[in-house]
Amino acid sequence: MDSVIKPLVQKIAFECEEAGATKWNLIKIIKELNSMETQSETKLKEKAIELLKELNPKAAETYSSFEKMIVFTSKQKTEPFDRGNITKSLLKETKIKRGLAEKISSEVEEKIKDLKIGEITTSLIREMVCVELLELGMEDIHNEYTRVGMPIFEVKKTKNYEKEVLTEFNLISKIPKKAKELHFKSTIYIPFIEDFSSKAFSWNIALKEKNDSAENIILEILKEVQEKSSFFSSSVCINYINFCLSRPLEKKSKQKIKELIDFFFKASSLIKKRFCVTISLFSPEESNYKANKKNIWFFSNEFIKKFNEQKKELNFDLIICLENKFQLKLVDKNVFENEIHFLNLKNNNLKAQEKGLYIKSTGIFSLSEINIEKLFIESRSNVKKLMELIEETVFSVNELNEIKEKELKEKDISKLKKCILLYGVDSGALIFTDNKAEAKSIARRVREKVRKNSWNSVVLRSFNSIKAKKRFDEENSKYNIKTEEKELRTTSFAIAKTKKELEELIEKNYEYIELKP
Repeated sequence: MDSVIKPLVQKIAFECEEAGATKWNLIKIIKELNSMETQSETKLKEKAIELLKELNPKAAETYSSFEKMIVFTSKQKTEPFDRGNITKSLLKETKIKRGLAEKISSEVEEKIKDLKIGEITTSLIREMVCVELLELGMEDIHNEYTRVGMPIFEVKKTKNYEKEVLTEFNLISKIPKKAKELHFKSTIYIPFIEDFSSKAFSWNIALKEKNDSAENIILEILKEVQEKSSFFSSSVCINYINFCLSRPLEKKSKQKIKELIDFFFKASSLIKKRFCVTISLFSPEESNYKANKKNIWFFSNEFIKKFNEQKKELNFDLIICLENKFQLKLVDKNVFENEIHFLNLKNNNLKAQEKGLYIKSTGIFSLSEINIEKLFIESRSNVKKLMELIEETVFSVNELNEIKEKELKEKDISKLKKCILLYGVDSGALIFTDNKAEAKSIARRVREKVRKNSWNSVVLRSFNSIKAKKRFDEENSKYNIKTEEKELRTTSFAIAKTKKELEELIEKNYEYIELKP
């Protein structure tokens, strides 16, 4: 055996000894691990477990259980348990000496192993450390390290607490264990966890044409936005603002229309939460306005122009709705010099929910996103395994939706839809197989599989939620698999760089198009 034992090998040997390995077992394990060229702790531990299974099966079983100790962190991710993190936390937050901090960390680790706890959280670890500090008579250090929070019982009674408290409340007492695990491992993404048991996702305010002053109509609509915002986690969308004002716009001069737009922009700044506005380039079915629409189109162009000038300071997003490429002629040329979002409503009745998200419904009460690309990677080109993973994952999302539905049963959610978003279907299919025909086929099968198992949820492509995309990309990058460009696009979303490209995509019936000059 080499005279110098590598530090990592020494650490693993100590852990094996804790698991019950004999000194004779350790000599063999150290010799084998020390001769390995790899510095990967994962590979060294896998080899140690393999050796222990031959030398001491009982110790191997115990050591394997140590390796399965996963911590659910406050960053909504899972990490292997590492008592060194307890030591670092104690040294950072208290005046305790390092030697004592390491002793406490070791004691807590042993208790966790003995208790065989099914779910370890950072808050549970902190509680156990606090008990250890009290047992050692270190009340002053305990007071520095203890957690300040609310009992679950109190949070249940009234949910008007800070985001962090409500997030933890829902993770502990509402969200099922399997769904929570999938979220922490970035297999799925559950947005707005703090609102899970109290709010639906999004709402679309229906078109309302009234014989009233334009200012009153605007204030009434914005009041509804403000009121609905307290019941919905994401965006509240104003449907067709130009047609909402169709009647009062009829007799206004161009100058008065510009002043009215200024009024809307100033009044909108009073809304605390970000919302969404749509403008229609056609006469919606729900509109009863039959007079000359010249002022409506003038209002639309001036509204878009002002939005583009001030978008960085505004608290709402803008989406232009149309039915064909010819309606683009109603829009001034300068509009196409800026980034703008278009929703193509040809042959359907889609409603914008927020930027990039649309469905055939007034709103969404529950939304989850599945990291399909990760499931492709994990299945290792095995179709049967892929379908099993999809079925298991969708079942967890369905369970999540059922619980949310029960939590919101006292609210009127009968008209709202459940949504499942799919991330990375096309890129995952191209990882799965290099053959594009096969990739298209498997991508189609994946979507069909999700729909079949989704319990009446609306299944959509990912709408590029920044938080979901970041989490999924970070998770998928761990596998070190290079993904090609997403060449298997469906007609749900596309990006255009020019007006000509925009027109071509509308002709091809792409539903949501982002113009990025």
